[in-house]
Amino acid sequence: MMSVVLSFSSTSCQQDNDIIALYLNSDQVHTQCIWDKAPHCAFTDLIEYNSRLYCCFREAKAHIPERIEDHGVIRLLESSDGEHWHDCGTIRESEYDLRDPKLSVTPDNRLMLMYGRYLKDTPEEPYPWTAVKFLTDDEIERGRINNSNIRNINIEDNPRLSNYWLWRIKWVDGTAYGVAYKTDQLPLLVKSTDGINYTIVTVLEAMGNEADIEPLPDGNMLMVMRAQSGNGFIGHSAPPYDSWTWQETNHLIHCPAIITADDDVFIAGRSTFGTALFFYKNNNIMPAVAIPSVGGDDAYPGIICRNNDELWITYYGASHNGISIFIATISLNELKN
Repeated sequence: MMSVVLSFSSTSCQQDNDIIALYLNSDQVHTQCIWDKAPHCAFTDLIEYNSRLYCCFREAKAHIPERIEDHGVIRLLESSDGEHWHDCGTIRESEYDLRDPKLSVTPDNRLMLMYGRYLKDTPEEPYPWTAVKFLTDDEIERGRINNSNIRNINIEDNPRLSNYWLWRIKWVDGTAYGVAYKTDQLPLLVKSTDGINYTIVTVLEAMGNEADIEPLPDGNMLMVMRAQSGNGFIGHSAPPYDSWTWQETNHLIHCPAIITADDDVFIAGRSTFGTALFFYKNNNIMPAVAIPSVGGDDAYPGIICRNNDELWITYYGASHNGISIFIATISLNELKN
């Protein structure tokens, strides 16, 4: 496959595109700044739900808050076309810094929002890492989320596991699978039928953290995981996903988000050259295209396929207002030619 060259379309944040254009020059990736109303907006996810787009992210004054009043909140945006975005409000818990939200659609067609909680300088981490909120029809229709009905995830009814961070889940045949991790510990593959109560499938023999999974056509499961030290890991397993084979990735990859589109598997994440899209082929990860960003403090993408012909990717990166939220669109046909 040929490498893809990048370019820019006009956006609502033209100064941001000017900054990006200093780093990359292209004609096949179109970018738009969709939120820049706080100094540090980061850690995105993107999903299509009932024919509308939803983007979530953390909004704060800095990557790590210095004061309790600077704790991050989770903001949700909604759009019908990917160009014009409506603010649906925030979730905030004053005692916690809220981080890295993720969206999914449950088997019974509910929009599920999951996010992490953090307290600085707490060595024992005696707090629940991951919280879940199912957005109600009323909240979605009014475009105004609130702090009601927030639940803590539960792993094996074991309080010792409450400070494992369940970073991302994916629903496969009615079951949610995800990787729960803790620094300096082997991560856990867990599963749930309700999105709240999880059981351990297996301990993963790869010292990693952020991970995503994807079912493959041959019935196996693919996992891409950020390494606690090193490039990353690729894992494969057959059902019931309790035995995995591992290899190191040939490229650095953080914050992976996997999608299958038009019979190809794509992985978005952060690499040595900033936010990037990769092909997965023959058990290897190969760069497909660099997404316009400045490198460094960026990435944490969400990815969907729209209309069976475009990849839409949200991510964060530098802007004239600080760190802002962007969306990129990439034609599948142009990727393959």
